[in-house]
Amino acid sequence: MQTVPEPQPPPGTAAPVPLRGTAPTVRRSPELAAAEAALNIGDLEQAKARINAIFDQSIAPEQLPYLQLLNARVAAAEGRPNAVLERLPITMINAEVAAATEALRADALREIGDFVGAIYAWAERDRWLQGEARAANQEQLWAELMRAPLTPSDLERARAFKGDVEGWIALGLVARQPAADALDRWRAAYPNHPGQARIASLVSPGAGRFSQVPLPRGGRWAVLLPMSGPLASVGEAIRDGWISAYLKAGAVAPIQFFDTGGTPEGALRALDEAMAGGAVLVVGPLRRESVMAVAQRGPLPVPVVALNQLPAEMDWVPNLYQFALAPEDEARAAADHAVSQGLRTAVSLLPDNDWGARVEQAFRERIEALGGRLLSSRRYAPRTDDFSASIKALMQIGESEARHRQVSAMLGERPVFQTRRRADVDFVFFAGRPTDGRLIWSQFRFHRAQDLPAYATAMIYEPGMRPGIDLAGSRFCDMPWMFDDARGTDDALAAVARELPSSGSQSRLFAMGVDAFALAANVARGQAGLGNSVLGRTGELWFDVNGAVQRRLDCARFTTTGIDLLPRAADPGRVKVEDPYLETLRVEDGVRGSAW
Repeated sequence: MQTVPEPQPPPGTAAPVPLRGTAPTVRRSPELAAAEAALNIGDLEQAKARINAIFDQSIAPEQLPYLQLLNARVAAAEGRPNAVLERLPITMINAEVAAATEALRADALREIGDFVGAIYAWAERDRWLQGEARAANQEQLWAELMRAPLTPSDLERARAFKGDVEGWIALGLVARQPAADALDRWRAAYPNHPGQARIASLVSPGAGRFSQVPLPRGGRWAVLLPMSGPLASVGEAIRDGWISAYLKAGAVAPIQFFDTGGTPEGALRALDEAMAGGAVLVVGPLRRESVMAVAQRGPLPVPVVALNQLPAEMDWVPNLYQFALAPEDEARAAADHAVSQGLRTAVSLLPDNDWGARVEQAFRERIEALGGRLLSSRRYAPRTDDFSASIKALMQIGESEARHRQVSAMLGERPVFQTRRRADVDFVFFAGRPTDGRLIWSQFRFHRAQDLPAYATAMIYEPGMRPGIDLAGSRFCDMPWMFDDARGTDDALAAVARELPSSGSQSRLFAMGVDAFALAANVARGQAGLGNSVLGRTGELWFDVNGAVQRRLDCARFTTTGIDLLPRAADPGRVKVEDPYLETLRVEDGVRGSAW
């Protein structure tokens, strides 16, 4: 007789305890069957009433896991993943209970940002299934793995889990890496892993993955920057950061700078000059239009670490890496951190331009991938100072006022009235420079959003600013370099930056130059692949499947006098990141207590 293997829990959780001799499906008691029927048709109140009534009675031991499963399903339907994890059965009396438990566990862990734990749960569920159910679970595991925003640090955490989870996370990272030998290294490292069956989907004809030209060693490097024209000051700041990092690292290769003039034509001319001079690695150009012009040349003979990203609709180009200080990174970081706090529904207010559209799309895609939702979004015209119409629409204040007018008309008098905002929003996301941000957040608070957490993009922050009461409590995510003063960090690069006139108002660009050198060095060493990341000044950096550099940022909260740094979202080994300010909000509004 085949014995079903006992699942092992994620580190730090209680082990499921199977009863001796796992049993077949247990017939539910009439009370349990009624509670389950109510839950199946979406009648949560009826289901909760019946579950509570059963809890008040004695129950047979073999019925208890089913009751716990129903209670966890109620928490899942209410959008409370932490409560799901607390309510799951600890006794696996049969494969049915175990499979249902692991599915609920996987969904809850994904919602709180623990993607490694979620993949582990799907893998454990697989061990309890057979036939078509097992095949469907494997498809679900693969889909979750491809959607998860994995970083190289997740691989280190996966090693603490038993079973196949390390191999799955490693394969998920391979799918995001353009390095030529990444797939071969995964095959060799995990020869008997079930993910071997998925390799064909990663190397299908036309996919363009894992076909990169081998990286050359040694030789001259070329740096293409706008050293003349309207972007000269930007090029100067990036150049100074690059040279500072280059000198700190020692003479790793001869380098030569080429002026692009900030135009696509100038970028192509500089690239041709660099190639004619024997460059084996190119860094730049800077402008998006210039990077597009380089990409349209077709396959590149040497690696090019561009300082911007291609539009999403453009195809991947072999040997082209893309490093940008993209505002989309800040939007994704805000969504990550908010969801790690249990905040899953948002409204957004962003500039009415292409920049705002890109930020909104990135924020919407990330929060939906994490199980949340952007309920509504509005745009504002640049240089405006009245955001009230957009904010009232986002908060549905107009509907509250309309109801008041309707009641007043029916009664023939004006009753006492207090404007109410919508109740289904967890937090606010907005973008603006410090002056705009003060007005935006003040007007949000005026329109009854004072109890909601708020996140902004990094443009709201300037080092040394005094936020005052207008921004206090709002949060933003930015590169680690901008928080060095708050951390008390003072190294050689920071000392150099303070002495350079280019790093004053262009501090982020100086840091970009530093990290551009670090990324180029990784590419030259053939280390832009599986499990390799750079703990840079602009974030934790790694290459995705399209050669674009992804950034993991740090987040902070404004106080009246400065900023407080926040723990990272989905920090390995943590279920939830704690923000003391949110605890204050919970005490003040008395609304969200059951969801935390």
